[in-house]
Amino acid sequence: MDDTIYDLATCLMNVYESKYELLLPLVLDIVNHKYKNVNIIEHLLDELLDLPTDKGEELFFFLCDYYYTISKESAIFYASLYRNMYKDDFDTKLKV
Repeated sequence: MDDTIYDLATCLMNVYESKYELLLPLVLDIVNHKYKNVNIIEHLLDELLDLPTDKGEELFFFLCDYYYTISKESAIFYASLYRNMYKDDFDTKLKV
């Protein structure tokens, strides 16, 4: 049974890593080119909320901080979502 749990956890981490690798260039492109399409930004923030890894968290904060320059209220909304999902880390990491 322990091997099954370990295998499942390993598989999940591989899925999370793949998802991160897919989202990273999209987020960087949006921020570097200063895109303002809120639908795409919000979609990516939604995807990042479901990526419970340190790298996913860092990318979420990076995009949320950028989104704050476009729409304070919406960025604060996403920050609140994050707070509700991951209360322990919220206050020390998010800049908005």
